[in-house]
Amino acid sequence: MKMMGILLIFNALLLSTWWVCTDHPHKTWAILVGLVAIFVGVYFTVQDRAIEITIEKVGTIKAAAQQATADAQAVTELRRRIEAQSATVDLVAESATKAHNLIEELSQKNDAAENKISELEHASADFQRTVAELKETADFTSLVAAAQNDDRIAFDKLTAWHG
Repeated sequence: MKMMGILLIFNALLLSTWWVCTDHPHKTWAILVGLVAIFVGVYFTVQDRAIEITIEKVGTIKAAAQQATADAQAVTELRRRIEAQSATVDLVAESATKAHNLIEELSQKNDAAENKISELEHASADFQRTVAELKETADFTSLVAAAQNDDRIAFDKLTAWHG
């Protein structure tokens, strides 16, 4: 591109000078076309170094081929990373769903266990009352048996209880 730019500048200078110096019509057009060709040649010559070219009242031309290539590579890399992570995101979402289901199942089992514990506590309380009643009955029966066998202390206790 640099060689083509140098050739374009050299030819534009030669042809514009020849056209203006000889007796040809439309010399202003020749000068204008020559200047445009020289600017294009300069652009071709320095295009890989040009970062920004500003033309007054026209605008700014940014020759950012290298930056665009780097950005394209970065975008491609990001796309690859996102595609690679999509499987991970799917696995995480699936794991989260499974975890949610397990939590619900665990909550139901926990409620059932709490109900069973409550039933066991009631049964234990009933058992303790029954054991206490049986102990009292056994003590009373022992006391009656002792009183019938002429145990004076047992007889006095029965009398005090009745009393």
